[in-house]
Amino acid sequence: MVSRSAQPLSESFYLQQSRATCGFSVARPSLFQPIQRNLYCTASAAAPPPSTSSAAKAKNITFQYQDELPRLPIPELNDTLSKYRHYLAPLISTRELQITDSYIEAFKGQAGKKLHKSLEELNETVSTSWIEGFWDTMYLELRMPIPINVNPYFTLIDPVQPYNDPAKAQTERASALVLSAFRYQQLIRRKQLEPDMDGKKPLCMYQYSRLLGTSRIPRWARDELQTYLHARHIIVLRNNRMFRVDIMDETGGAGKHGYEALLNREQIQARLDKIIEEADKLESYPDIGILTTEDRTKWAELNGLLTSTDPANEKSINAINTALFILCLDDTNTTDPVETGKIMLHSNSNRWYDKLQLIVFQNGLAGVNMEHSPYDGHTVISFMHSVYEDSNNIKNIPLPESAAPSDALLNKAPQVLEWAVPAAVEKGIEQAHANFKSLVDSTELVPLQFTEYGKEQIKRQFKASPDAFVQMAYQLAYYRQYGKAVSTYESCMVKQFLHGRTETIRSVTPESVELCRKFDVAKGEETRRLIDAAVAAHVATSGQCKNGKGQDRHLFALLQLAKQRQQRESNYLIPELFQDPSYSKYMSNILSTSNCGGDTIGLFGFGAVHSKGLGVGYVLKDNEMVFTVSSFSAPSAQEFRQHLIQSLRDLAEVAKANPPAPAPAAAAATSTPPASS
Repeated sequence: MVSRSAQPLSESFYLQQSRATCGFSVARPSLFQPIQRNLYCTASAAAPPPSTSSAAKAKNITFQYQDELPRLPIPELNDTLSKYRHYLAPLISTRELQITDSYIEAFKGQAGKKLHKSLEELNETVSTSWIEGFWDTMYLELRMPIPINVNPYFTLIDPVQPYNDPAKAQTERASALVLSAFRYQQLIRRKQLEPDMDGKKPLCMYQYSRLLGTSRIPRWARDELQTYLHARHIIVLRNNRMFRVDIMDETGGAGKHGYEALLNREQIQARLDKIIEEADKLESYPDIGILTTEDRTKWAELNGLLTSTDPANEKSINAINTALFILCLDDTNTTDPVETGKIMLHSNSNRWYDKLQLIVFQNGLAGVNMEHSPYDGHTVISFMHSVYEDSNNIKNIPLPESAAPSDALLNKAPQVLEWAVPAAVEKGIEQAHANFKSLVDSTELVPLQFTEYGKEQIKRQFKASPDAFVQMAYQLAYYRQYGKAVSTYESCMVKQFLHGRTETIRSVTPESVELCRKFDVAKGEETRRLIDAAVAAHVATSGQCKNGKGQDRHLFALLQLAKQRQQRESNYLIPELFQDPSYSKYMSNILSTSNCGGDTIGLFGFGAVHSKGLGVGYVLKDNEMVFTVSSFSAPSAQEFRQHLIQSLRDLAEVAKANPPAPAPAAAAATSTPPASS
């Protein structure tokens, strides 16, 4: 999830990024190549080694299918342009479409063919994916603040059993989650984590190698990702004070199976209790973490000042960057979904947004704020699900017995991170608080727990795809609120391909627009036919995207290549297709949506990606659906929430009263572009 900052520009995140991701530089990695992230570990720890034998594969469980995964295909140019026109047409006027048609036809000539050929040549030179280098660049050259704009949040449901001591619910839950996270990381390090599967299809596991121990390092023009896979400690934040807590033994694999010893839950909890006791009686301290909410270039400047001022600062920064993750012990007892979402998404204290953060309230409520650039939601949710089940003894992470912790680990007390803060950084902290307050104050966050039905009823009674059905509820709600259809983004995972990230499902189709225009005037079977046609079109679109036959990433890569060529050749003009205002409208993502969740996820949310748009994070469960709607000052998330409730009810009423219309897909097929060959 990536949102906008205060800059107006084109308002489109993708266009903001396309302005940034152009040109070559000797001083930084090529835009074509994935970034080397694992600076503290061997390459074999970060990615699967070449397969040599069945015996080797048996030892390498996590990456056993990596060398069998297909590469992300490059769609045919004409197919991409056909789909682009198909999904653009409902968003613009007939006159605008005529103009765009001329640009599309021109792009089918030499301009587009040359860029497409350059992309094919690039695909021959990279070892993973033709989009990966561009995607890394998009994230890492982003200069706007990453909280709200980039980082989403997830909360976990409550634990199965009541707390032993409710007064210490925070440290009891935190210690259990910390221990399970280290157990999970041991599987990753030893390549013993079972690979994800989509049915019988294996999914790429590369993102897990940079899930834990990864930090985003602020740099002047392009941030870096550094991963320390052998992290043995965490950083604990309480009242803006930071403590290093070692969890894993430094003596290495003393157990018969070679797994390092860990502190047990009670030992971890004792350390956390001590931290709370100490932090709560310490005097106020400079909020270094607020600097991670700043513009990335400004944060890079202040980070440089910190590390060059005093060796203690450099030591503290290094301790943060090499930690497995950040644990935030917040001084709040709220259970209110609105306040919970705000604290998880954009708390202005006790945070370090450049790294994966586990956040635990005093009442035990827990969640994660995720720095998005190294991985996507599916990876984090899988991790959270395993950690939840292990910490609740539902399904334990399968680790062999290890040796007892050494005396050195048992006797190592938490260490306070010390800072020597120069005047310029103190001023920067003050300004960062003011800047972040302005961004937070402009952000509206509205949760909705819809309990009238869930995905099981949609499938079994309504006979529809749950995700497509809900997407049509978004379309109807927005149409009722604003009287039009707008560029809509839904994230689609493509991890069945090597180093796959996401593709864009375009939810607005001719069928969805017809549904919205006629829903409140059509009756009975006719309304059901409209629903079925729109749902079928969305399912078809989703299937093509999932199979690597979407159009957005292809267009994005072609634009980046055009911008790179323009830097090399001063007389080269960016093709009119990409300068067309209709392309900006298509890529604006006014309504940005993402379906992430599972039985162990409570809330999920992120910032809108457009200053006049809405963000909708949603979790579809068997018998309920949970939504979080976000917006900035211009639109109203609260109003959209009300329209969404009514749209979900109205669609359900029609679906219940009318059986599915016969074979709507045949009609839908006439307007849905053919799949790529």
